[in-house]
Amino acid sequence: MKQAIFRLDAGKNNGMGHLMRCRALADALHAQGVACTFACKIIDSEICLSPHRLHSIENEDEFLAISKSYQWIIVDHYEYSSEELYVLHKHPDSHLIVLDDIGNRGHLYADMIINPLAKARAFTSYQLSSRAQLLLGPEYCLLGESFQTVELPTFETRNRIIITFGGSDVTGLTLPVIKAVTDYDAITSYEIVVVTGAACADGAAIEKYCEQQHFQYRHNVQNMAELFSTARLAISAAGSTIFELACCAVPSVFAVVADNQWLAAREHSRLGWCRSVDCRKVQPVNELLQQAELLLADNNLEQYSQAAREIVDAKGAERVASRIIDLHNA
Repeated sequence: MKQAIFRLDAGKNNGMGHLMRCRALADALHAQGVACTFACKIIDSEICLSPHRLHSIENEDEFLAISKSYQWIIVDHYEYSSEELYVLHKHPDSHLIVLDDIGNRGHLYADMIINPLAKARAFTSYQLSSRAQLLLGPEYCLLGESFQTVELPTFETRNRIIITFGGSDVTGLTLPVIKAVTDYDAITSYEIVVVTGAACADGAAIEKYCEQQHFQYRHNVQNMAELFSTARLAISAAGSTIFELACCAVPSVFAVVADNQWLAAREHSRLGWCRSVDCRKVQPVNELLQQAELLLADNNLEQYSQAAREIVDAKGAERVASRIIDLHNA
């Protein structure tokens, strides 16, 4: 059986978005007969990877040693330098695939580079090997199978505002946002659903406050597509959630909490269906909520929903998996 190995980390502080997109790609590869292994130093123990295998590693030398026996090496790790990628790229019997959405590492030695930004070709810092394939744009964003099968209700029936800041909420935005939202009547006139991920450290305090305010609280949701499909608007961390919410046709306000999220948030804001707020150095809670109020009051809100759905069709993982397998068959 052909095999692929993924190199990423996902723990209490960050990386949950990387895990979910790699999981989507692994599922698509598995459906085409490829056995997948996740090689990690850190991974949240609550995340179930079945049917894929987890291989815990202590250092990069260990990964370099084991990766030689795999047909495909897939790296989704910003700390991997150009030099480290070069070492992996030299494996004679392997193909190196790099997931990259920031474009700041100089020469990306790889057989394939995946970037879901439509304007990724403008990254002047991309220096490539002559044989590298570029899979660029939202048609290659990696979403799980549930986003392919979700049924979207009509927009007028959507009566929820969803507040979520990723699997770990690394900057601790959830609690201050839900405490401030009670001052925004236009938002609280809808049903408020607060979502936290498996690695969120403030879950108990968030749950208690939601009970006091009669907000719905959901923790470690297993089918985000189904939940997002009921939303009229979302206030969310940026990152891979941008593509999930676009797929579910949810106009959104995105909090940019990491450097690698800025390019995607800016690109999608320019497309008109969402807004973004820079939260990397401060917590501009009221600006997030003010932008949400403005969106809710916009007469074009339903058109924004339709525009979002046209950006992402959720078949990216299947497309990428087929192209990866073609690498080996070429």
